Formats: sequence, structure tokens, C-alpha cells
Amino acid sequence: MNDYVTVRLSDGRLGHTAVVSSQRYKQDIKPLAAASEALYALNPVSFRLKKEYDEAQALGFGLIAEEVEKVEPALVYRNQKGQAESVRYEMVNAMLLNEFLKEHRKNEEQGTTIARQQEEIKALKAELKVQASQIQRVSARLGVAIGAAGMRSDLDGSSREADMNGSELVNPSLADLN
Repeated sequence: MNDYVTVRLSDGRLGHTAVVSSQRYKQDIKPLAAASEALYALNPVSFRLKKEYDEAQALGFGLIAEEVEKVEPALVYRNQKGQAESVRYEMVNAMLLNEFLKEHRKNEEQGTTIARQQEEIKALKAELKVQASQIQRVSARLGVAIGAAGMRSDLDGSSREADMNGSELVNPSLADLN
């Protein structure tokens, strides 16, 4: 067991804290699941402690206990009056890890999906290439068949055909119909 001496900021008293992680000391162990989503409602801030608590007033980063309490009361330590005193950052860290792992799993799933879709796209492109080649061959055959029937296309979009007697028939283009 790791033993730490702590100083309670509310009254300056020394205390004793035992930090344990072993399953031997825990009960009602459950996955965090959606509980860690409370993190998204937290508002990290920068701050300086009042001079009476820190002479240097060094820049700090963290959370405001009263704001955290509104989001998730279990994430704060309370003083003897029951007021929110400090944030339980060790719990915030576990929640951050849970959210990171959820996003990591989602990212891996998306990677698998993208790889599968890229293979499908590759197969579809190959299939389109084959179909384009087939269309080109059919078009060429149709062109030969139409040419044999005496059909030709003029630049103005109209087409001219020869009937069975060799007389020329004219089909107006769409532009001529307006």
C-alpha cells in the first residue's frame, strides 16, 4: 500500500491517505461505460491561486470544484461543511482513459471499414473498365451496322438516311424542332 501525507487546504491539517489500486481493496467493480461522458460537460480553466495560498501565484490549469460538482458530484472532495473543496483528478484520469479507449476502438473500426471500402472501390473500377470496353465494342458494331444501312450524322445534328429506293430522307435535329 502506498502511504501519503496530505495537507487539507481548508484548515491546513495534516492527513494520511492510502492510495490503492488492487482489486483486493475494491468492491462493486463495473465498467465506466457512458459514465465517463460527463467529461464533455467539464470546463477546464487556467488560474492563479490567491496569494494567501500561493505566494508566487504560479499559473495553474484545472477545473473548478463547484462546476464539477454540478456535472458529477462524485468527482469532488468535500470539506467538513459539505462544500465542494477539490476535484478528484484520479477519477477524472480514469474517465479520460475510458473515453480515449472508446475513441480508439471506434477509430480501429473505421480503419477496417475504410480498407474494405477501398477494396470494393478497386473492384468496382475494374468492373467499370470491363463494362466500358464492352460498351465500346458494342458501339463499334452498331456503328458498322448503322453505316451499312446508309445512316450518317451531319455536323448540325440532323441525320440523313437513304430509303430502299436510294432517295435521301432527312430527320431534323432537336434544334430544328424549336
